[in-house]
Amino acid sequence: GYHCNCSRERVEKALISIGENEMKSIIEDGKPIEMNCHFCNKHYVFEVEEIKERLLKAKEAKKMKKKMAKARLIKRTEKTDV
Repeated sequence: GYHCNCSRERVEKALISIGENEMKSIIEDGKPIEMNCHFCNKHYVFEVEEIKERLLKAKEAKKMKKKMAKARLIKRTEKTDV
């Protein structure tokens, strides 16, 4: 039979992909949200606190990416200064 490989983590990634503003608006509503898997229709509920945590994590990840990109840029310019 068919087995869906959805997981809370995958649905969470979809939640993060809606973007910062959308996540902030969900937090401001102050109500948990329910997300469904499009394939098997399994329900996943995310509490407001969880959404806040995910938003913070997403922001941190964004900052790290910027730092890494900057570090790569600096390394590149150091090489060309020779």
